[in-house]
Amino acid sequence: MTKRKSIIIYTVYASLLIFIILFGGSLSRLFHDVLFSVTHDGKITDVEVDLEESYVVDAWHKPKYTAKGDFGDNPRLVFQALDDNIQVSWSSGEFKGKRTDSDKTTARIKITSTFDKSFEKIISVNLEKRHPENFGARYATKSLGYTAGYAFVGIPVLPYVNIEKDVVYSEKDFVSIYDPEYFRKGEGDELIPIKPTPPGEKVTVTLVMPNGATDTTAPFEIREAPRELADFDTISLYKMWDYPEAVIGNGYFIELIKDGERVYSDYELEIDGEAVILGERYVLIYKKAGDAKITVTLPNGFSKSMVVTVENHLEIPKISGLSENDTFTAAERVDTVFPIEYDYHSAYKELSLEYNSKKISAWVYGNSIVVKGIKPGVHDLTLVLDDGTKRLEKTYKVAVEKGVSVWDILVHDTSYFVSKFIGHLFGFGILALFSLNMFRFIGKKRRLILLLLDYSGCALCIAGLTEFAQLFMEGRTGSFDDIVIDMLSYYLGTVLVLAAAGISLIIRRIKKRHVYVNRRLKKKALKQPGNRNS
Repeated sequence: MTKRKSIIIYTVYASLLIFIILFGGSLSRLFHDVLFSVTHDGKITDVEVDLEESYVVDAWHKPKYTAKGDFGDNPRLVFQALDDNIQVSWSSGEFKGKRTDSDKTTARIKITSTFDKSFEKIISVNLEKRHPENFGARYATKSLGYTAGYAFVGIPVLPYVNIEKDVVYSEKDFVSIYDPEYFRKGEGDELIPIKPTPPGEKVTVTLVMPNGATDTTAPFEIREAPRELADFDTISLYKMWDYPEAVIGNGYFIELIKDGERVYSDYELEIDGEAVILGERYVLIYKKAGDAKITVTLPNGFSKSMVVTVENHLEIPKISGLSENDTFTAAERVDTVFPIEYDYHSAYKELSLEYNSKKISAWVYGNSIVVKGIKPGVHDLTLVLDDGTKRLEKTYKVAVEKGVSVWDILVHDTSYFVSKFIGHLFGFGILALFSLNMFRFIGKKRRLILLLLDYSGCALCIAGLTEFAQLFMEGRTGSFDDIVIDMLSYYLGTVLVLAAAGISLIIRRIKKRHVYVNRRLKKKALKQPGNRNS
């Protein structure tokens, strides 16, 4: 063997060893996924979808999906939006039509299955914008809120629509019908009271939807304009809803305070910052974490500002499927899914997990936590919410139950064992090919027994190093069973390589014999008396 050829062989051999040590386990898992996904029995023939004639945009809908075929308890359906005017939950099939610049009124959803990867179906849903059939007409007054029962001359009144939670709609624009003797039209939907109502009398405003639905506000009186307000001392924010203080989603009504008392006036509002927006009913909505500057300016030009700080409401989500003592129970080498549910007020949902990767593996997948046991025993799993300004954490116990051995899998789950064995056979079979090629050159100077020990010891060291390296890889663990499988794969690969080499040798000898016989026959034919002259 030349020096150049030796360098090439040893380089390829070393590269192969590094590859097996780093990626052998992942390769085995790949073979398992491929084989396991196609060796199961059963097939999904169809998924029937109970669709309505149309669905309202900006609202979530969940039709009934019925899978047909032989798939056991769970068809493992996956849903995907094919158009940009619809949002789809990949696991449940719930969808919501979205507002886009396009005039499209249909959207497509693709249905596939992780159980039967050959199945695919595309459905089309009709989307529409719809006004509510039933609603409540309400009004709010700047500086007064929306429960006062009266308004002031000159201070705007804002009619608005109140819709119950179970009413499905996407549009709520309306037309206000009012008595022009007492109101004039202001900006947008605002109405400006222009005269007080007589004692004992009240006014109403009727709201009419484009679909003909109507409702009328509760009667309210209009009072004389308050004394012109020259200035005020502070801006006060009155919490409108039962939310935790200063968190995303809360709503506040503005009050003007002078000499410790509430005062009333028209004003202009300016908001500097994205943390706060102005919603309907003159309510300030806390939209995102951060600071916002709010400035109130009176008609005479007097102004005052205040800065509000909006925070995320951090609360560790509730976890379904825990045991009675709030412990995760997971099997060794098996993924276990635990659904999670955030508090209604939680806007920050960037949950992270902290754990010892040598004992368990865990990750967040959608609205679930997936836990896989690596080492039997009881270990810690910490759930963390950290938005950069505040950190909240809670530690749970994970009880990892000892899984079945690879030999039990051989008896009870042949498909898994075969896929696992083929993954190891691929890596260590190639290793056997290069080992035989290398030892073919050095074996001439060694005794057979020493050669066999070197040959086996090399594979054993690599198998041990492969499992040892997995101790330092997240989500992986070393296994003595895998070392045994590695060695069996190595010897089987050796047998296959030698068998292939033997068959190749036999074929070459047969061909060589065939050529030799043909030459003998040709020479014999030439020696015949009749063939010499020719």
